[in-house]
Amino acid sequence: MVNNGHFMPSHSNTNSNSIAPLSFKHSADERLGIEMLSIAQLRQRAPISTLSRVSRANFYRLIAISSGQTCPWIDFKPVLAKQGDCLLIKPGQVFRHDFSHLWNGDMVVFRPERLYFATSGLGMDLAFSSRIDRLPVNASLSKTAWEELSTVLQKMQKDSAQVSDVPTLQSLLQLQLSYLLLRLCMAQELRFDFEKSPGRALAHFESFKIQLEKDFTKNHQVQHFGHALGLSVKILNRACLSSTGHSTKSCINQRIALEAKRLLAHTDAAVQSIAIDLGFDDPTNFVKFFKREAAMTPGQFRLSQVSIGN
Repeated sequence: MVNNGHFMPSHSNTNSNSIAPLSFKHSADERLGIEMLSIAQLRQRAPISTLSRVSRANFYRLIAISSGQTCPWIDFKPVLAKQGDCLLIKPGQVFRHDFSHLWNGDMVVFRPERLYFATSGLGMDLAFSSRIDRLPVNASLSKTAWEELSTVLQKMQKDSAQVSDVPTLQSLLQLQLSYLLLRLCMAQELRFDFEKSPGRALAHFESFKIQLEKDFTKNHQVQHFGHALGLSVKILNRACLSSTGHSTKSCINQRIALEAKRLLAHTDAAVQSIAIDLGFDDPTNFVKFFKREAAMTPGQFRLSQVSIGN
């Protein structure tokens, strides 16, 4: 267990075949919500065995690789990242560091609400957040893009060390983080139109995503989410189709299947136990559901993950 910095397990789960929940805890001041540290500093905070545990955080982790290479696991597969690459691990994703190779870089950790930046008065928060959700797990940057990103990271590191006034530092880091993320969006050609309002559909979809995270293990019906959000099934379905190209029911099923895959890949929990945890009264119905969504049985999926890991 790590007693400082942002790696704070929510409970003292010591089972190596489980997903350790991590909560954000700033090493200096909780009000900041953003912390900048080098990978060398990260290694000093805990043993490699602790840092290399399978974990799931409630915050973002942005890792810029400045030298060497690493191959962490993100959800169900290893992701090779080398010098000039940038990893973005989003809240809820299952992650495992790799320190089997020598590598260095910088990490920015931040709470989801820190995505809401200087455009709040223009109603662009949701549009910005949706662009970040579309960023890839691993982005290989051009030399120019990498230099721009490195400059921002160095400035964030310097300001974090030199600025003692918390409100001032919070504003600086907020703006620098926004600039950094916008640069990543530009590098990936994710356009951000400040002239166009995100509209009600996006607002409805963002509310649905939040509600889905709260309820998907207990409720699988579209009607439940519509009722919880005060929306008709038709309006909610339109919002999901507009934002993802998928129906509300499809979005619900995808989220359930994603969680099932995470649990199958990273825990030893029995299929029956996973079925119950995900709101299925009958494990047989869960197996049918999973096979329909993943084109294989839960057992076959778990075996495929073991073969990848070996």
